[in-house]
Amino acid sequence: NFKNINDSAGAKAGDEAILQYSRKICQFVGEDEVACRLGGDNFVFLVLKENKDMFLEKIRNVLISNLRSAPGCTFSITTWAGISELKEGEEKDFLERLSDASAACSLAKSKFKKSNVTIL
Repeated sequence: NFKNINDSAGAKAGDEAILQYSRKICQFVGEDEVACRLGGDNFVFLVLKENKDMFLEKIRNVLISNLRSAPGCTFSITTWAGISELKEGEEKDFLERLSDASAACSLAKSKFKKSNVTIL
């Protein structure tokens, strides 16, 4: 999605769009939750299980507008999510969870053509 912004409106607009997107999605996480950008257009979220569905709905399609580098343009950022749910008593470390979520995201985009896939 951000590549499309870079291609159509320039890299500066793409950079502004990532900043605006980051600010918007940070508003979607609760006080006991975390959002961070790994790099590029890859983000990681630690969201409480009871908030997962609502969170996924909010990030599904985020509108980006009012960019200084692309006045009058509005961009729709579609999100794919890979989900790694913590089971009771499970002791996977962060990197294992990140790997599971990354694999799930790849499946969501390529094989299942869904906005999100959960690995349990």
